[in-house]
Order: sequence, then C-alpha cells, then structure tokens
Amino acid sequence: MTQPLFDVVVLHHAADPTAAARVKALRQAFEVPTPETDTPQYANEPDPWTYVNCAAYSDPAEFERRAPAISKRALFVILVTEKMVDDPAWGQSLDILASALPRKADQGTRNALCFASSEAAQGKLPGRLRERQAPESSVLGERRLRPHTLALLALHRARLLLGAAPNQNKLTLFISHAKADGLFLALSLRSLIQEVPELENWYDADDIQSGADWSETIEAAAANSVLVAIRTEGYDQSAWCRREFETALAHGVPIVVVDALLRPTVTASSLPFAAMPTVRIPDGNTHRVLTAALREHVRLLLVETLVAERVPQDAGLIWRVWPRFPTLSAIQRYASVPDITEYWLVPQATQVTTEFNAARDWLGAVKSPLRLESVDGFLLLAGTLAAPNH
Repeated sequence: MTQPLFDVVVLHHAADPTAAARVKALRQAFEVPTPETDTPQYANEPDPWTYVNCAAYSDPAEFERRAPAISKRALFVILVTEKMVDDPAWGQSLDILASALPRKADQGTRNALCFASSEAAQGKLPGRLRERQAPESSVLGERRLRPHTLALLALHRARLLLGAAPNQNKLTLFISHAKADGLFLALSLRSLIQEVPELENWYDADDIQSGADWSETIEAAAANSVLVAIRTEGYDQSAWCRREFETALAHGVPIVVVDALLRPTVTASSLPFAAMPTVRIPDGNTHRVLTAALREHVRLLLVETLVAERVPQDAGLIWRVWPRFPTLSAIQRYASVPDITEYWLVPQATQVTTEFNAARDWLGAVKSPLRLESVDGFLLLAGTLAAPNH
C-alpha cells in the first residue's frame, strides 16, 4: 500500500443515526477511482488518490490508539452531537485533538471541520475545535443534501492544506458552455457555489464571455483553475467553446467534462473529451459536478505536495505538475525558452508511454531545456541534481 500523504479522519458517536450517510459521502469524496472491469490495465505509477487515507472512528479509544500513525497533513471531520460532547471518553479525545491543532490564524498542516447538530453541542467543544465549526446544519440545504454539502466542504478544506503553497488555494472555476443550450446548467452550477456557505468566499465561477481572449488570464491562473466544460449538442459547434477547451489544454488547466448530451449516438469530436474526468447528470445533480471539479484539483495538489516535500527547496529545481500529458502545442511553445531548465511532471505517465517517450526524444533532439519526467522519475532524479541547468 502507498504511504499516506494526507489523512481524512472522521469522528462520530456510535449512537449518531445520521453518521452513516455522512461517512459514506466523505469516503466517496476521497476515494481512489475504480477502473472499469472491462478496461485493460497497465502497470503505472500510483493514482494520486492512493496517497489519501480516509478512516472513520466511532470508538474514542480506537481513535487514540491510531492517532500516532496519522500523517502530519490531516483533516479531522467531527460529526458533533450532544451525546458525543457529554460522553467523558469522547471529551478526553476531543481535548487531545484540540490541543494538537494550531491556532486558527496559523492553520499549519492540520485542520478540523466540526459539524455540530445544535448550538448546545457546539458550545461544549474545546475552544480550538469550536472555532472550526462548519456552517450550521440548517443552512446546508435539504436534509438529503447535507452529507454531500459536507463532503464539498471537506474537499475545500483539504485543498487548503495541500499543494506547494498551501493556504493560498483560492480556485477559479471557468464554466465553458454554449449559450444556445448550456446556459441553464451553467447558471445552476454558479448558483450552487453561491448557496453553499464558506465556498462563496473561495470560489470564483466565471462565465467566459464569448469572443474574449482569455489566454493571458488562464496562463496566470492555471495552477488555481479548473475548466468545467458543459458538453451539450451546441458545444462542439461553437468556435469559442472549442477555443476555450483548447486554451485550457495548452496551459495545463484541469478539465472536467459535464456530459449533457441528449442524443443516444455521439458523433466524433476534434476535442479529447474522453481523456478528461466526465460527469453525467441525468438527475440534474450539480453537487456531482462541483465534487468532480474539486477532486480534480485536489488530485493535482496531492502530487504537488508529494514533490514539494521530497525535493529540497535549495536544490534550485524549477518544476511544474501537469494534470495530464501536455499537448504538442504546449510542448513546442515552451521548448525554445532559452537557458531555463524546467521540469514538467506528468502523473501516471506510463498510461501514455508512447507519446511520453516520443516527446522526450524530440526535446532531446532539439536540445531544449524543457524536460518531461514522470513523478517517480523526477523524485529519483532530484536527489542527484543540486542546481538547474545540470
């Protein structure tokens, strides 16, 4: 098993009747994707999600036994009920946890998300946990939606603990859609972000204006952006939609495709939709879209965290993680930048071995300072490199 890089620890009282649905939603938010059984599998680097360990504890004694093994980066999600705060055993565990958390102003590498069932229960939490209270249950929407909203908040808080520059992960969601038939879904997604407390202060949902040249904008914001492409019948027909998608590809922006096609038969497209995480929402569940977008960005941040922790800062190496194999146009655009050795890291590079090796051979042939590396390969290489231009 891959050594955990980040732990999600869910604590709840054994007698909490609402815990099961919430634990299930949290596990799904942080789960390792399950490959299709009929899809050929190839040996490759671990999926970044294997670096996350999500565990739930209803027994305070078991939690205390396992606590020393929890990694230094961790999010504690506490489902607080009056039974929990009135239970002396849980009270002791919560006191220990609270004392181990940094001040709220100095988040560090650990944080907590408390979800209290009542103000009375919240008031009995130790101070540093009380500061980390999620928005109260009544404002998180209908009862059936609350587990999913809690999962969104957990993904959001996880993002703030991950990456090469944690605590600075304000995210822009660029919603790309054809006005003719994608507008309603785009409006629904923006509305969801605005309605979930806490998220509205951290997420910009930008509607790319038709005709806008957003290359400079997306280049500056690529590391903290996700393109949500609402694929309707009109999407492929829109020159601006195609350009938005291709610009995101060229700048290494994570992309999530929303499959909103109505036709039973899908015609071929010039855009590589199949290479991107895709969400179908026949039931109109926009929570699923936002969860996929946050997961795609967390996936990128997990790899950034892994590399940032294992490569010494004084090594002088310039590197960047790409969400997928870079496009040929992106490689050609950066290949001629003089005198700057930069490493582009491709997670699970062995899934595109032929393209990966061909691109590396071409960069070597033109004597480009740009380097393509798998994540594992770069970590091995970094131990022998002391400065750029080596």
